[in-house]
Amino acid sequence: MKDYPQVDTGAAHKVLHGQLASGRVITGLDVTHKAWSLVGYGYVTGVLRAPLVRPVADQFYKVFARNRHRIAALVTGQSRCQQCSID
Repeated sequence: MKDYPQVDTGAAHKVLHGQLASGRVITGLDVTHKAWSLVGYGYVTGVLRAPLVRPVADQFYKVFARNRHRIAALVTGQSRCQQCSID
């Protein structure tokens, strides 16, 4: 990704990536929680970052991320958004 050389394209296809204002790259549920927190709904995802829940939630996220196209196909009838690209 020419606009974000610090993010590996292969890794970004596997796990959600986000970049903080500081330049630090975060991944997975940390991105989800940060985004929801920025719009005032961090309490919805905050439990997923609790110390005892975090490891389990992160493992579930990895399973979800690996199967997201199949899940999308079941829910929406399309496995991918045709107009979206990160390359």
